Amino acid sequence: MELFEKEISRKYVFEGKIFKVRCDKVTLPDGKKADREIIEHSGGSGVLAVTENDEILLVKQYRRPYDEITYEIPAGKLNPGENPKEAALRELSEETGYEAEGLVDFGKIYPSPGYLSEIVYIFFAKNVKKTGDAHTDDDEYLSLVKMPVEEARKLIEEGRHFYDAKTIIAITKYLLMKDKLN
Repeated sequence: MELFEKEISRKYVFEGKIFKVRCDKVTLPDGKKADREIIEHSGGSGVLAVTENDEILLVKQYRRPYDEITYEIPAGKLNPGENPKEAALRELSEETGYEAEGLVDFGKIYPSPGYLSEIVYIFFAKNVKKTGDAHTDDDEYLSLVKMPVEEARKLIEEGRHFYDAKTIIAITKYLLMKDKLN
């Protein structure tokens, strides 16, 4: 059976600074019609940085949708036409004051593929060094946290402290690939 849906129509119902919302009418593989609500987002890049002391650089920040503080890898939205690697390096510098000699591609994730077009590219930062202070956006408030890799692994295993998908995926992939990266 063919799994693709054929678009009949597309209507934008909201356009904001960060995303757009559209309603699509589609024909399903069996010929029936359906509606699809989709959030269009430009995507983002995240970067896992581990210091020479085996500590993960995390940012602690308030997230309004959940009304709580989260711990996440440095990450941010892609600017129009921006290369995901360049965005990852930019976010690492802006949010932590660290720079990397290079990046290893950890792949991409679809945060919620049922209704969101966002793609998040994840990288591992090689040989990070502190080069300055964080210089975040005007509306961005965060704190740098250095967490031992083993502590992060234990918290993820226990299902505590980490709830951000890109962060869990980045740390888990690092733990799986650690011997190949060093």
